[in-house]
Amino acid sequence: MSKGNLYRWSRLTLIVIYLVILAGSVVRMTGSGMGCPDWPKCFGMWIPPTDVAQLPDNYQEVYAHRGYEDTTFNAFHTWTEYINRLIGAIAGLLVFGQVVFGLKHWKRDRLLVGLIVLEFLLMGFQAWLGAVVVYSVLAPVKITIHMVTALIIVALNLLILVRLKHGHTQQLAYHRGFFFLIITALLMSVAQVVLGTQVRQEVDHVARLAGHLGRDNWIEQLSGVFEFHRSFAILVLGVNALLIYLNFRDKVHLSGVRWMASILLIEVGSGIALSYLGMPAFLQPTHLILASVLFGVQCYLMLNYLRQLRPATIGN
Repeated sequence: MSKGNLYRWSRLTLIVIYLVILAGSVVRMTGSGMGCPDWPKCFGMWIPPTDVAQLPDNYQEVYAHRGYEDTTFNAFHTWTEYINRLIGAIAGLLVFGQVVFGLKHWKRDRLLVGLIVLEFLLMGFQAWLGAVVVYSVLAPVKITIHMVTALIIVALNLLILVRLKHGHTQQLAYHRGFFFLIITALLMSVAQVVLGTQVRQEVDHVARLAGHLGRDNWIEQLSGVFEFHRSFAILVLGVNALLIYLNFRDKVHLSGVRWMASILLIEVGSGIALSYLGMPAFLQPTHLILASVLFGVQCYLMLNYLRQLRPATIGN
């Protein structure tokens, strides 16, 4: 496979990885995380049941012995979680395809092949983490690690795409302030996602106590973590706005900045809507996937900026 075709394959892989993140968010939004109380099978089956009649009469007792206090079959939750796993399996196969097709380029670009193999190993680690999350009954720390690992995989895939990129690109001079802001914005996005997972854990707890009713009152029951997450968003917006301003003021002309600005505005808008419109259910996965896409665009900006630097400009 040529580098051009491998680029297109890797781009498809990135799209599916984002679909996995979206599916995982839908799982949490619907409370389907324990829809399949075992892994990799679901209720001991490769194809999960559609009706409780397909399970043994004592299935609740069986899972109680395994450490689960309350396991009640719900077809919607089960299949929501199962579809999430299927999309994850497709992403894993696509990454495996990257390895198979990438090996052809070993002699010409060993770093590229090494990056692809590392991504494959991280996908395996992520799959193992998925099992750990299930068997921990959705322990918050493990969910956070699971999310951060997904972002690392996104960043690695973007690095592979930039490495594979063909064609002439404009040479850029090193701009210390601009580069510092890219790194800062990237780290702040990761921190905001981590904070968001903590907020989401509290939301899930409040939702369970309320029987998933009365969404208008959920915000009032959250701790200071939510307040910090919301306040930190203002700082994130400010840093990214300064980055966008410098790009145009100093004529950096880095492609993707307009995309970042658009995604940032929509992301902030979704956060405001969640806070003041009673936390609409459809906006919960939307908010997370936008944060993940924003992180990806920032990674792409940073990698492209490094790739386009003129020789001997760093440090000048």
